[in-house]
Amino acid sequence: MPKTADWTKTKTQFVYRHKQSGRYHVRAFRQGREVWKALGTTDYSVARSKAKEVLQEIHKTRILSDALASKPTFGQVAELHREHIKTETGTKQSTKTYWLQTVDSLLKSWPGLESTRLSGITEAQCRQWASEYLKSKRASGHGWKTEAGKTISASRFNNTLSSLRAVFDIGIQRGIILTNPAKAVGRISPRSKPMRIPSKEQFQQIVSEIRGAGGAVSQCSADLVQFLAFSGCRVDESRWVKWSDVDRGETNLYLRTRAYRHQELRRAMDTDN
Repeated sequence: MPKTADWTKTKTQFVYRHKQSGRYHVRAFRQGREVWKALGTTDYSVARSKAKEVLQEIHKTRILSDALASKPTFGQVAELHREHIKTETGTKQSTKTYWLQTVDSLLKSWPGLESTRLSGITEAQCRQWASEYLKSKRASGHGWKTEAGKTISASRFNNTLSSLRAVFDIGIQRGIILTNPAKAVGRISPRSKPMRIPSKEQFQQIVSEIRGAGGAVSQCSADLVQFLAFSGCRVDESRWVKWSDVDRGETNLYLRTRAYRHQELRRAMDTDN
């Protein structure tokens, strides 16, 4: 929580200027908690014009909650669920994006759901949606791991179902409905994928072919493949290894953290060899 002593209050309500950096922020309260939002500028006139929009975004949850006082539609409650996802602390942005996508998938796969009154949705309708959604074709294009024509995966179905249940749970918490009709829909078990792990000889052959491909990055690509195999790191994790993570006293390269900066690792491997 920022210390108020480090800030100067401006003539615009809720807008503060940081004494050291000169950058402007909005200070507001949401659900009893202090919230600071950067306005991304050191220009007061720009900060003043952006403050209203930022304040509206901060208070969006309260505005949505007020809208639920009557007989809300599924879409209105789903929007509140979206805000809960966006403001969740300790969750990576990529994870938030994924869960927001499940809400989008739900609304696209169930025509008319968004405008349907939440209290009017039945268990039979939820089961009907689930049956049709499982038979639907998964979209192709950027962000999808499978080609067009394949059906929805078990994990995608289960997580979309979780989002459906989460929206109804908000309705229960708000006293709009008594039970969760999506509980009538069961999860499905993912099909196990066969593991095809190469033998030691096959792996060495793969690395040799990569190293001898004659490309500009063939050598470092082979080093990377070896590192991922020996360390168990994923590519994203492997980008952050530093010299301090390498224990040079070990016979084999040893990492204290699952992170990797490729050029540094390659130098370490070359030295060890």
